[in-house]
Amino acid sequence: MADFSYEIIRNVFSIQSDTDGWNLELNLISWGKRDPKWDLRKWQDDHEKMGKGCSMSEDEVVLMFQKSTEILEAITGENLSGNKDSEKSENESSIPF
Repeated sequence: MADFSYEIIRNVFSIQSDTDGWNLELNLISWGKRDPKWDLRKWQDDHEKMGKGCSMSEDEVVLMFQKSTEILEAITGENLSGNKDSEKSENESSIPF
């Protein structure tokens, strides 16, 4: 098997699981010393083992959160984005975290 390397650059959030001991995490990860990607997957606490996941570009993760916010706003009827209108200003950062 080929040598496999990764570096977690930043952990954005972790959701602890009470049932299997693994945590769902959104991280910025460099796989094989390449440019970092946003990555959503389950990890053991020590980060030695990982589950299947999804790596995304910055544009893809921004779109995923925008669409998720739209869906939750439609379900709850609340303005979750904090914006008075749905237009994004030119000065607004792509990723808020």
